[in-house]
Amino acid sequence: MYDLTGFQRDLLYVIVGGDEPNGLEVREEIDEYYEREIDRAHVYYNRDVLLESGYIEYSERVGRGKRLRITNKGQRSIVERRHWEDDLIELTGEWEEDPEVPARSMAELTKIERDVMYVVAGGELMLGADVHKELDAYYSEGVRQNTIYNSLSEGVERGDVTKTRLDGSHTWYDLSDQGERTLEARRAWESQYVEV
Repeated sequence: MYDLTGFQRDLLYVIVGGDEPNGLEVREEIDEYYEREIDRAHVYYNRDVLLESGYIEYSERVGRGKRLRITNKGQRSIVERRHWEDDLIELTGEWEEDPEVPARSMAELTKIERDVMYVVAGGELMLGADVHKELDAYYSEGVRQNTIYNSLSEGVERGDVTKTRLDGSHTWYDLSDQGERTLEARRAWESQYVEV
């Protein structure tokens, strides 16, 4: 799933979790997650990318709409993605609701910003170079180092990531309490559609 945008990943989760949903049902779920109405053309364009890439397929026509289902490739991709996330982090689901530290939606984050959070969650403290190395290995096309550092900076600005200088010359990154709650909320959202 490294080749998919964050939005396309979200569509894939909604489709796999539905009972062969049609486009309208997918759009309604996505609107709810993004907490706003997503342009229909944007949803259908990205659905077509998933179709052309072999992650989903049409199952049958019902009235004017077509039903969507996940392919073996799509299912494998979700399983591989969940295992990659599980290898990086251990989410217990035991975090207490704390009104002082709210969970944020990851809906508006880019795929790199989302993945940076997972990688940072995987270590106590991480150097930016270590985050880059992990994501460079995950993305087959590689990732530019400045893209990683920009995503780390965005995470710090959002309050999902903290940065510390321990030795005076290196910047170390860690996931904040808010970042942990955000990842937990994301995993809970994904889990309503798929159990791996």
